[in-house]
Amino acid sequence: MAVTITPPGKGRIITCPDCNGMPGRDCLECHGQARYVRRACPLCGDVGWDYVNGMNDRDGMACRISCGYTWSADDPGWRAQVLPAKAHGASADLVED
Repeated sequence: MAVTITPPGKGRIITCPDCNGMPGRDCLECHGQARYVRRACPLCGDVGWDYVNGMNDRDGMACRISCGYTWSADDPGWRAQVLPAKAHGASADLVED
């Protein structure tokens, strides 16, 4: 039985710092959505993760600060870290940094 994880999983939805949360702009960071998901460790939720090889997800990712968990790009908790398909009031989902 597959585990179902509701987006954004352990990730955090934040206001885009490049376009200041203005939807519809031509923004490289958020692609006009005014917000994006700051990905985090699928186990502990810490945003202090890094690529194992230092460059890409080929060898997986690792939590560098909190728990030391390592995972691949296919980890269900990692794949769930996307913006929900339909936002019910975008400002209610945002986390201030």
